[in-house]
This record gives sequence, C-alpha cells and structure tokens, in this order.
Amino acid sequence: GVSHADVGARLLAIWGLPSTIVDVVQHHHDPGSAPPPCRRLASIVHVADAAVQHIPLPKEINLASLERAGCAHLVPSWLALAEQVK
Repeated sequence: GVSHADVGARLLAIWGLPSTIVDVVQHHHDPGSAPPPCRRLASIVHVADAAVQHIPLPKEINLASLERAGCAHLVPSWLALAEQVK
C-alpha cells in the first residue's frame, strides 16, 4: 500500500539526506502537496519524470497539482528544454 515515492523518501531520510530532497521525492507525483519551499523542485521532478516517459506529449503531468505549486506556467518551457535534449 505504499508508492515508490514513499519508499524512496523514507530511504533517503534514513540515509540522512537533506529534508528538502526527501520532500521533493515524497511529493514528485503531487508537487502541489509539497511544503512550499520544495514545490518548484518537486514540480521540476514531476514534469521531468513524465516527460522522459512520454516525450513529446507527457500525459502523466498533474496540471492541477502544478497549479497549486505555482509552477504550471513553467511547464511549456520545461517541455521545450526536454525536447531539445531528446
């Protein structure tokens, strides 16, 4: 009943990584739920995770969550960058 984000975040915490990294991993599928200081980083990881699997049209992007994180407006430029390195 746990996700890979839960397991990853727990392991990173056990290994003593900074809480920012733990929070980003924990919330990378729902960046709008991340603590405010981590929302942009969680949003970047969310879009990158979706983009690498679905370039050029990532269907796994959670736009509602990115909107809550205040980063939805950045997605087009992030996807453009991903397309350049594809």
